[in-house]
Amino acid sequence: MKYFKEGQEVWCFMNGKGFIVNTDTGDNSYPIKVQFGAGNYESYTMDGRFLDVSNHAVLSNKPIPEDWVIINEPIVEYVSFVEAMEAVVNGKKVRYKDWATESYAEFDYDYILKIFRGNISDKVSLTKKEIIGQWEILD
Repeated sequence: MKYFKEGQEVWCFMNGKGFIVNTDTGDNSYPIKVQFGAGNYESYTMDGRFLDVSNHAVLSNKPIPEDWVIINEPIVEYVSFVEAMEAVVNGKKVRYKDWATESYAEFDYDYILKIFRGNISDKVSLTKKEIIGQWEILD
């Protein structure tokens, strides 16, 4: 069964939109050659798989809906206040779980622990809830 032909517009989950430039069906395991952008080429199996051992095709002869884009969310592992402060001592940024995403705590250039909210920083003033709550190490 043939899914692709030379000159055909195709879409790849990894590389976006491209065009088939070659369909060499000889002994090649990856006969479908696609050009993405200027000079970026990838090869696929006859049925659109990137690796012949894969269970799923990544190349489509129909547009891939934008909502099918895979967006991996970071895994948040919460730690205690003590572990968070150890991380700060080691140069990391930390955030209490209920703070806004742009807020974090770290030492400033004078080694004073401060809470940063965007470009604004304050001396640390933590509530009991924050001290006994869950923290996340950002980097």
